[in-house]
Formats: sequence, C-alpha cells, structure tokens
Amino acid sequence: MTKSRGINAPRFKPTPTELQFLAERFPNTQTQVLADVFGVRYGQISGLAARMGWKKSEAFLSGKDGGRLDGTRGGACRFTKGCVPPNKGKKMPGHGNPATQFKPGQRPFNEAPIGSYRVNADGYAEFKYSDEPGPYTKRWIPVHRKVWIEANGPIPQGHVIVFRPGMKTTDPAAITLEVIECITLRENMLRNTYHRFGPEVAQLVQLRGAITRQINKRQKAQEQDHEQKSQ
Repeated sequence: MTKSRGINAPRFKPTPTELQFLAERFPNTQTQVLADVFGVRYGQISGLAARMGWKKSEAFLSGKDGGRLDGTRGGACRFTKGCVPPNKGKKMPGHGNPATQFKPGQRPFNEAPIGSYRVNADGYAEFKYSDEPGPYTKRWIPVHRKVWIEANGPIPQGHVIVFRPGMKTTDPAAITLEVIECITLRENMLRNTYHRFGPEVAQLVQLRGAITRQINKRQKAQEQDHEQKSQ
C-alpha cells in the first residue's frame, strides 16, 4: 500500500560493479556520503550493508568521521574500565515531587473497574474481566467471544467467533448466542474477500489497483524529473 502511494523510495538495486565499490568503501566511509554518491537514502545503504554483513572498521569508528569522540576530548569525564560509580549500593531519592508520585499498588483514578464495557477501535464491544498488568488482552475480551466461551468452552483451534451476517451490534445485552457463530479461519477469509462478489468484481478491483500503481509511478517520475530540472 505504501509503495503504491509513492511513500517508499524506489528500490536500490546496485550492479555487481557498484556492489563491489560499496563493499570496498563502506567500512571506511560515512554511510551518508555513499548514499549521496548513489542518490539514494541513508537507510537504503545501511539496509544493504546489514543484508551483506558489511561493518564499519574499528579505525573508522575511532576516527573523527565515525561519529564518536576523537579519543581525547572529554576523556577525563568518562568512566574507564573497572571504574566503580560513587553511588553504587546507595539508595537514591526519587525524582520530582514525592507527594504527587504514584505509590506502590496505586491505580489511576480513571481506570475502568472490572465488569466495565467499552467499544474498541475496531467497533466491537469488550468486557473487562481482570486488572492484570501487561497487554490489554489480559484485561479485556470481546463480548461476543465471552458469550460463546461461557456457553461452549474454549474456542477450537483454527476457528473464530463472529457475528452472523447483518447481526453485528455493540450493545452487550443484545450479544447472544443467536447472533454469533463459530466458523473456521478459511470461512472467515472467504466472507471478507472481494472474490465473494464474483470474478467480474474481482477483476475490477485488481484493475483499479494496477491503474493506481501506474498513476503513482508516473507522478513519482514527474516529481523526480521536476526536482532534477530545478537543481
């Protein structure tokens, strides 16, 4: 999707000669300099280096172009190997105002209590069943799954709980066994693919995507041509 909208830069595909050039110079040359030489982004060169296993040499990293200190400046203020911090083993006071800090076990004033309902970003009603820390899935469960599990037990592997066609609702009281069902992942995929509308619609969707990609490609080429002419 991002590629079709022209957000990503064109893929960098160096020739064997260019690849050899980069392999020889990457260890001792700033990555941005190489990116400027080839007219690509910094990340495209660094990504290529990661895939090829190229590393910067120790001499480069220790020099002024390596982005580190020059080896002398600031040396008196650095920790040296074996140095013991003066506050080792000491309990340091907290930062900020202790009177306004959270105390152990304290909960946010606006935290929803167990038994609360909400509608998530995907438009499904959820029920809070726990205050356990960690991912929200340890505290919230979609109501339609909760209703099915309470009546039938754990959801079988490879299956999902969904609303029957046309019966989706965010009203917890209206979410009953009559409006939900357990189907396989394959059945769920077939319900949500545009192929269910027939081959004619599928071809139109694919054609629209192809046209969009060509439009974005030409717009990108025109923008690059305009930039080159303005330089």
